Amino acid sequence: MPSDATTILRIDPIENEATTFGKVPGTINKWQGGVLSQIDHCIYAVPADNSTVLRIDTDPSTPLSFDYVGSGFQDVGDKWQGGFVGRDGRIYA
Repeated sequence: MPSDATTILRIDPIENEATTFGKVPGTINKWQGGVLSQIDHCIYAVPADNSTVLRIDTDPSTPLSFDYVGSGFQDVGDKWQGGFVGRDGRIYA
């Protein structure tokens, strides 16, 4: 996850390639860890020092894209680090 980076890193183990895309804020320690949802096949990045969740669309039939989910999480450092999918399909951090 782009913790201190301003782009998102995409690693393709099939083609043995790594590329970046998008532009995210330049602040530090934004997101720590990500979880793949089996419901919508998006990756959700857990906010550490950011006030939003980063959602990355992994649908191979669409262009690379991302957006933000939720907002206004408390503005303190190192809120959450890592997450897990529960039996209910929801992500917990």
